[in-house]
Amino acid sequence: MKISFTVNDIPQPGGSKKAFMNPKTNRIVVTEDCAANAGWRASVIYSAKLAKAAGGLTADHRMYGPLCLTIRFYMRRPGGHYGTGKNAGKVKKNAPVYHTTRPDLTKLTRSTEDALTLAGIWGDDSQVAVQILHKLYAATSFAEIEIEEIEITPQKPKEKTHEN
Repeated sequence: MKISFTVNDIPQPGGSKKAFMNPKTNRIVVTEDCAANAGWRASVIYSAKLAKAAGGLTADHRMYGPLCLTIRFYMRRPGGHYGTGKNAGKVKKNAPVYHTTRPDLTKLTRSTEDALTLAGIWGDDSQVAVQILHKLYAATSFAEIEIEEIEITPQKPKEKTHEN
């Protein structure tokens, strides 16, 4: 099974997690230091649920087993990547393809995986056995996400040989 969809929003990183003891409840509280990712996570959850429904899957359906996750994060190009005058609106030939500044790719992936868990795509993001990740420039910011179950083909056990 494969689910593919686009999230039309600005990708946001998952912040570092901080844990502290709430003195009133004597419970551990875990928070993230990146409040901006709440909107990004909501967009991922919404888009993932739409993709599930479009694929004829019920809301409670989860992908199981090992998964391959492919994400292409597209970050908006800065104005300096475009020409001026008669070349206005055209990307300069020497403009980079890959986005190599903040936010970093692993934190973008973390917030997206957490949102996919909340969307009910899989049971847990630990099921992701293969990741293919890109962080690129584009005219606008968005992400393309594909999750595919990895088919496991039973292999004949290797026979041990004994040498004297």
